[in-house]
Amino acid sequence: MSRERLTTGTEVAPGIYRCNACAKQIDCQDEECKLPQCSACGSFSWRTTRLLSKKDS
Repeated sequence: MSRERLTTGTEVAPGIYRCNACAKQIDCQDEECKLPQCSACGSFSWRTTRLLSKKDS
């Protein structure tokens, strides 16, 4: 899986995303999850760490 770079407000698939600035991880479990601004450092840049499959849920 490629580690796609994403920005705050991007609608993403369920999975785990990591802040590019401070490495804080967030877990988006909803089908319609939008990436927030990082609550730890205020960054707007994220990358995909792991996408959840149906069997992971």
